[in-house]
This record gives sequence, structure tokens and C-alpha cells, in this order.
Amino acid sequence: MTEQLPIFDLHTHSTASDGACTPGQVVQQAACQGVTTLALTDHDTVSGVAEAMSAGEKLGVRVIPGVELSVERAFTLHMLGYFVDTQKGPLVDLLSRMQALRLERTARMVEKLQKLGMDITYDGVRKFASGEVIARPHVARALMEKGYVDSVKEAFEKYIGLGGPAYVPKSSMDAREAIGVIRASGGAAVLAHPRLMHLPPDQTESLIREMAQAGMRGLECYYPKNPPEFTAWCVGLCEKYGLVATGGSDFHGENRPGQPVGTAQKGGRHPAGYPDCLLND
Repeated sequence: MTEQLPIFDLHTHSTASDGACTPGQVVQQAACQGVTTLALTDHDTVSGVAEAMSAGEKLGVRVIPGVELSVERAFTLHMLGYFVDTQKGPLVDLLSRMQALRLERTARMVEKLQKLGMDITYDGVRKFASGEVIARPHVARALMEKGYVDSVKEAFEKYIGLGGPAYVPKSSMDAREAIGVIRASGGAAVLAHPRLMHLPPDQTESLIREMAQAGMRGLECYYPKNPPEFTAWCVGLCEKYGLVATGGSDFHGENRPGQPVGTAQKGGRHPAGYPDCLLND
């Protein structure tokens, strides 16, 4: 009999941010896919972690408390934080400030859409957000409800995506600050989906080296949209800079079809004690 290897998914989203499933439903889907260890990493919030961990205890899925922070450089990147304190400390304080900025961003997008002659209100957007985070997919759904677009993708392309007439830049932090906050909250920082930064290889490697020197512990090598050669290259960078190769589906449910829970890391190579080894400096 072939031994069943564990399946890890360290990148998922729920209705606490911009996902379509509740935290409990995310864990339930993970259990159905045979996932043994899951991290809930909602954008700029940890409000769904308690529900996910409770569901994990019932369904036999280990749930790691996580978060995904938006980080600003000359471009936007995302930093994942694992094993973070979700009750108190620097991360909780930071997320409270970021939540206020997100609400302000949404209000400014609504104002821009209104100036374009659209019957869109803040309350009309807010009702699509099940958790405390209001994000652009919620604005997109409000546009769909009013018949201005037929899909979330169209809303981004026509109105709220980068360069669109209702686009508002996201307020975010420096990458080193994000790493420091995650570490100060007892967690480990990992750079998410490096291919989506759309940087040349030399710039990508330079950034990863800089972040590793700043205390980053891992790199998300296994990701649904990665070609095999890019994944292999990322794994090589981990070996070069002493990082842990991680992976996840970036699951959002129907808000981002085609990325089911648990798909990214099947066949992935993991060191002994993964993912707890992320905490070993």
C-alpha cells in the first residue's frame, strides 16, 4: 500500500476578507480534498482565524493562524505571516490601522464611480462583505448587481483595476516593516507568489536576497499559476538563501475560480518538520 503523503495549503482566503467561503467552509473544503495542514491567510485581517481553527479541530485539519499583508515598494507585493498572535500585539495593532485605511479607500472608489454617473453607494458595497474587510471584489459585485458589468473581471478591467477611472491606490507598508511586525508577533514571514510581481529574474532574486537578510523565512514556490521551471528556480533560491520553500492555492472560492484548496503543493518537496521549521531562525 502506498503511503499517503500529507497535503499542505498555506495560502487561503475566506469571507473575512475577499473570499467567497466562510472560514469554516474553507476548512471543510480542505478536509474534503485531504488537506492535513491549512493556513488561513486573509488580506490584512485575522478575524476569521478563530472560526477556522474551531472547524479544524472538528474535522481533523490542523489550522495555522496566518495573514497576508500588502507591502509597498516601487510595486506592490504580498507578505504572508504564519503562526502569528491573533489576539494582541504589533500585528493586531497594525491591522486595526490598515482596516481604517481600507474603508477610506472603498469610500473614495465609490465617490469616483458616482462621479461617473453610476448608482453605487457605500452601503451597497458593504453588504457584499461578510467580514470586516471591504475589498475591490465587493465593489465589483455592487457594479454587477446594478448591471454595469457582467463579471468581477470586467469590473476590474473597466473601472477599478490599475489605471481604471475609479482606481484608488492601496495604502500599505514597507516590506521590512511587514517582516518586523510578523516576527514581533511570534510569526514567520514568507513572500507570496513571486511570479505575480512580474519582475525580471535578477530583480526578483535581488529582492528575495534583501528580504532574507531582513528576517524573511520562506518563499512561496508552489503556486497554481507557476510553470514547473519557475517553481524549480524558486526552490533553488531557497537553497541559496536559506529559506523554506512553501506553497498554497491562494484559494478564494468562486471569487477566483480554478484554484481549489490543496492543489498547489501536491508533489512539493518539504523539509523535515514542515511547516513548523519556518520558526527556526
